[in-house]
Amino acid sequence: MSSHDSEDDLTTEEPPTIDPYEVLNLESRTATADQVKSAYRKAALKHHPDKAPADEQTAAKEKFQEIAFAYAILSDPARRKRYDETGSTSEAVVDSDGFSWTEFYAQQFQDAISEEAIEGFRKQYKGSDEEKDDLLAAYEEFEGDMDAVYETVMLSDVAEDDERFRKIIDEAIAEGKVEAYKKYTKETNKSRTARVKNSRKEAKEAEELAKKLGVHDKLKGKKGGSSKKDSEAGLAALIRANQARRGEMFDALADRYGAKPAAKDKKGKKRGFEEPDISEEAFQKSSGPIECTTLGCTITGHAMTDAGAAPPDLYPQYCFHLSPTLNKWCHFRAVDIIRLASHPGFQGQDIFFCLNHPIKWARVAGVVVAITELEGKVLYTIDDSSGATIECLLLVAPNRGSSGTANTYNYNKQNNHSKDVTTTERKLPTVDGPIDIGHVIDVRGGINEFRDQKQIRAETIKHLRTTEQEALWWEKAANLRRDVLSRPWVLDPEEVEELRREEEGLSRRHRRTGLERENRPAKPQRRVTGLERANHRRACAEIEKNTSFSSQNSQDGQEDGNGSEKVSGKHRQWDIGRPENKIMVRGRTRDETLFSNSTTPLTSAPSSPEDNAPSATPTSGDSSSASPSETSQNSDPTITSTATATATASGSSTTGSGDVVTSVGPSGTVQIPKQSDTPETGSVITDLPTSGHPTDQPLLTETIPTATSLISATVAPTSDTGPAPSETVSMVAPGIFQKPISTNPPPDSIGRKSDHPAPRLGVASQGPVQTNKFYGNFMLGNQTSATYLHPYSVMWARGRGSTGSYGLAISHIEDSQKVYGQTDPKSGAASYFINPVGIHSLALSAKELGPNTALTTEHPADMSVQVSLRPGAQDAPAVQFPLVQGQGFLTAVYNGATPMIHTGVYFKTVTKSSKEAKEGVTKYKLHLEDGSLWLVYAYHTKGNALDLQVINNGYAQSTGSFYGIIQVAKDSDGGEKLYDQACGVYPTGVGLSGNVNGKTGSYTFHFKKAGHYDSSLVMWALPHHVASFDGTTKGRLSNVKLQTTTKGVATLVVGDQWTMVESDLPVNIGFAPWSPEAGSITSLSSQAKSFIQEIALQEVSQNIMQQTDQDSMYFSGKALAKFATIIMALHDMLGQESLALTALNELKSAFARFAENKQKYPLVYESGWGGVVSSASYVTGDPGVDFGNSYYNDHHFHYGYFIYTAAVIGHLDPSWIPQNKEYVNLLVRDVANPSTEDKYFPTWRNFDWYHGHSWAHGLFDTSDGKDQESSSEDTMHAYALKMWGTVSGDTDLAARGNLILAVQKRSLNSYYLYKSDNKIQPAKFIGNKAAGILFENKIDHTTYFGTNIEYIQGIHMLPLLPHTPMIRDKDFVREEWETYFSEGRAEQVSGGWKGILMGNYATIDPRGAFAFFSQQGFDAGWLDGGASLTWYLVYSAGGSFLLSLYSEDEDEDANQRHSFGWTLRKFRV
Repeated sequence: MSSHDSEDDLTTEEPPTIDPYEVLNLESRTATADQVKSAYRKAALKHHPDKAPADEQTAAKEKFQEIAFAYAILSDPARRKRYDETGSTSEAVVDSDGFSWTEFYAQQFQDAISEEAIEGFRKQYKGSDEEKDDLLAAYEEFEGDMDAVYETVMLSDVAEDDERFRKIIDEAIAEGKVEAYKKYTKETNKSRTARVKNSRKEAKEAEELAKKLGVHDKLKGKKGGSSKKDSEAGLAALIRANQARRGEMFDALADRYGAKPAAKDKKGKKRGFEEPDISEEAFQKSSGPIECTTLGCTITGHAMTDAGAAPPDLYPQYCFHLSPTLNKWCHFRAVDIIRLASHPGFQGQDIFFCLNHPIKWARVAGVVVAITELEGKVLYTIDDSSGATIECLLLVAPNRGSSGTANTYNYNKQNNHSKDVTTTERKLPTVDGPIDIGHVIDVRGGINEFRDQKQIRAETIKHLRTTEQEALWWEKAANLRRDVLSRPWVLDPEEVEELRREEEGLSRRHRRTGLERENRPAKPQRRVTGLERANHRRACAEIEKNTSFSSQNSQDGQEDGNGSEKVSGKHRQWDIGRPENKIMVRGRTRDETLFSNSTTPLTSAPSSPEDNAPSATPTSGDSSSASPSETSQNSDPTITSTATATATASGSSTTGSGDVVTSVGPSGTVQIPKQSDTPETGSVITDLPTSGHPTDQPLLTETIPTATSLISATVAPTSDTGPAPSETVSMVAPGIFQKPISTNPPPDSIGRKSDHPAPRLGVASQGPVQTNKFYGNFMLGNQTSATYLHPYSVMWARGRGSTGSYGLAISHIEDSQKVYGQTDPKSGAASYFINPVGIHSLALSAKELGPNTALTTEHPADMSVQVSLRPGAQDAPAVQFPLVQGQGFLTAVYNGATPMIHTGVYFKTVTKSSKEAKEGVTKYKLHLEDGSLWLVYAYHTKGNALDLQVINNGYAQSTGSFYGIIQVAKDSDGGEKLYDQACGVYPTGVGLSGNVNGKTGSYTFHFKKAGHYDSSLVMWALPHHVASFDGTTKGRLSNVKLQTTTKGVATLVVGDQWTMVESDLPVNIGFAPWSPEAGSITSLSSQAKSFIQEIALQEVSQNIMQQTDQDSMYFSGKALAKFATIIMALHDMLGQESLALTALNELKSAFARFAENKQKYPLVYESGWGGVVSSASYVTGDPGVDFGNSYYNDHHFHYGYFIYTAAVIGHLDPSWIPQNKEYVNLLVRDVANPSTEDKYFPTWRNFDWYHGHSWAHGLFDTSDGKDQESSSEDTMHAYALKMWGTVSGDTDLAARGNLILAVQKRSLNSYYLYKSDNKIQPAKFIGNKAAGILFENKIDHTTYFGTNIEYIQGIHMLPLLPHTPMIRDKDFVREEWETYFSEGRAEQVSGGWKGILMGNYATIDPRGAFAFFSQQGFDAGWLDGGASLTWYLVYSAGGSFLLSLYSEDEDEDANQRHSFGWTLRKFRV
């Protein structure tokens, strides 16, 4: 509310000393009069005192005076000239024709906010270059944060200007004038829509307020539009109206204090009460500032320290229960409340500070100057003459059929609302009578913030009907400020230290559980300790059973946090209706009702001697704990009151217990908790995780030196250089997963490490542990990141999140909940899609779990693990969760613990079925606030059946211990009947078997199970499974489906095993180029051979030893593979056997460096997790070195290149295999061990048989699960396994490689590579053509090393190998090319990525690709250091069937020109 009035606002009558040009931000002293006027208006609107908070008024006035005086000088030619000549502001106004500074200021103050001034400025400013410059400057300043932009740019209106502003910014980005900040480019449509919606909502609220203040026509005109367009223009009217309102308030005070007859308002109601006089001196004395002479300071706001003294430090939160202010009604002036400070770490807890005093509850008294009525609530604006006003929020319950005015609400001193036995209503604040403008009221409530403004959340409101009452109130306020708030709160250091030890759990005398706790005496009176609060949750259940819930209020003590206590001879018991005792707050466990973490203080409204205990206490469900439009995330709902009512109808009975109504009918028992919370929507993390992901490009980008001399062929070929790959092994391989590759320990050349930098958190199993599987987050970080089972995800809540549970939370994300990135104009596709994380739809826990809960994992396998939650690290599990990919239910196994079910989405109803789903299985239906239905099945193996009691809308608990399993599933597509049939049985693991016969292969999942053995399992199948099911498995498909995070829609399958069949294994793909039409191409034309031989000779003569001697396993492997491919081409396709074998000896020597483990960073076998890793991280301490190899990132990429190189060497020289087989197989065992008989390595470290592709992500915790970037290097590793198995005679390994390639073809073309007919991934995303990075929870069209389109698409192209066209077929490559690289766009790409693109292009246009690679003046910089021109030419030539296609005729040669402009070389026959 404005309190400014013309010259009264002058801080001095003398004009300030300023530089007027600088004050008005004029860069040029030759600014025109119009420019001066425009600059003045901008500055005046921005800095007008009426826009400043109360505590910034003085500074705002001084600033406005400077602005007005600057304009006074520069707007008058004579004064401006005098200033320009003298440089003195005082000289500028001397003899200025009777110029009066005070009069000028007063006029400017009024005119600055006049309707005409603002409207005139609006018309001039909107759409001008000046506005455009301001917009782009704000965009740059805030790096694309549009919320900040709208706050900065004058007269901006989100609803009106959003599209126009974005067009201006987009054009500026396209022209390179401003940077494309991620906050702008990555902003979602949802965020933009929400901003516009909020703007319109605020405009509507402003319009309603204007009507209340009687200035609506001034603001909106007679028609009353809802736009914000005229809000600035009506500022003057608002201010003047508020000033008038304020004057009326003082008139009312004068009437009252002068004992004049009470006036009546237009409704005939009295506006005041006849009161005796009180002297102005006495009133001012009681309400004015206090002089603290003993401290040498005056209390102004809360600057209550000695002059020059540093602000006092805050005590830790575990000390707050000793504070003299936290749980007391603190009498404050409005200005004092506004000046209360916030501190980091306390946001959302509604705890503020005066000095170091924590403040939560306040009383404020003053005159009601405005009333705003909203649905279910009323806002009272209170003015106490302290220089500020404050809003008080009151919840109300309107009468049925009432008009809704302030005086039509039911006011009841006890509970403030009428009883209704059939509904559950929120407990409302107490008000002692109708309230109207001009009434003087005393409001008690909690302090919170709404839109950065302090508010009082009313708990009780009383009228101050006499002057003596007001004087007494102000005396208490003065005493509080003098005796308490004028100096910092001080504790004895020893007392703080003792509290610290208690908080850390080091004081064992406070660790006894139950109600009999040892109480630590506090000074000066008995207080509850932090540890006692922490143990409160242990006592609640027993209290509920055995305590008579009544409340006796004490005047000389504060309630203990642990049940009953004796204070000053008065015995007090728990009142279940009081918030100190509620068991669950907004989904939190009981100890967190008292505090949001282990140290937060009591949140109940304090009792007071003068008014007993407040009859209403804050609840998070009630808007009294929250702002008018949102609920404070840390506020708490009450669970139960002592009021009980019953009703009967149609054979059912209904009982109510405050927060829960129970209805018993023929179909079951329904528990209906109070509905008061907003369902949790989760959060999204759009940034890429950086741990373990270096930003280096995966290319050897250093220039490859030209060979200084050419090698000569010195090794004569033998008569038998090795059999053809297809003749090496049998194509019939039954039981391909049965036999281990080896069970021997790693060779002696490999060093040993018994430790690993990443600790095995909670791993209870011995032996090798999986590092790249779906459940890795349970072993890493804080063990709380999500695990993705598909379609469900689970996470350990660990006392955090929306439920505060210590159990395992389950979530399922619908397709409508996905969040999409900005649309790329080139592809028309979203840059990413991501699923929200952190939603606790349900959490299965146990009463025995608490802050000391430990999570352990047992039986880690490639597709399953068991998670156990233990009350303490050494305790037996309270609950265990067998987790299997694709499981139909989340199953929790209890062995005598007391089950608890929490929800962050909130129960709407909880229904217990009247009959068992099957023998021994109790069934519940949980309807949540987001509209979802979750089914709960409890199969008890002994003892009593599960009996759930709903405590509130976020928490239900069993009435006793439980033995058996509890299963939950989300109902979808009418699947309830299927779940009824399948409940009681659950999977514990998966066995894998497979067979290959010729070109047909199959693999089978054998699901291990427990529970009801006579029931079949239900498991979720992904789209690529369904597409390859054999006939029997297909017959078990149901119609029940659920959306997955990144794998389309899953289908529920009934049965204990699945069999998938692949009928087109790539058995005929060898080392030579291959195409689906022609198979392997082993011969070229003599012309092509002759040309390529020259290139090959140059490349094979390079220094092989030097190029392969990298400090990275990845880059060394790529270099080895490059030379292996050149040598293979020389030998098999170019007819240069002798030259090839000569170069092969060099390659063998280079490979021997690694086989003998003599590279820069030798490999070590570490037994912590069980695997062969680079020693680089051990040496450097950098987890990301060598792309995170030491932490198990990308092993299948790194070692795949070595395995492929070994296959080529063995193909050309079979005699080399025996002495190197152990080393090569060691690498194979690390990435693709098929058997648990191998005790040194986990099975299938990288390839995921459930998902059909590998995961590259190793031992790094991440919210979005495992990920993989390069799908093509994934297939390279499978191809390498196939070829090494082929040449080494390992039939099973070759068969597994062939089968994996076939599975990858299916899965990658479903999830990674998108043709236009892809129906699995979102339609908004498939236009990207390739995934970028695929996570378990999101897909981001980007790379870890850059956002260039050649990087994103190219990472799925390299390396180019014979199997590439099998995975990336012609239709896909053509679509991708036309989207990103056609019409000359590929020519704009530089470096090694250009060669990668053109090698990929050979799939659809081998002639064009050959033309590119064979062109004169080919730039060697277009080759990745891991690729060769030889292979690109061989690959292209083989694909184009160049067998004598070219002549010397120029015209014919011209016809061979490709659209790129490259000319095919002429080959002479």
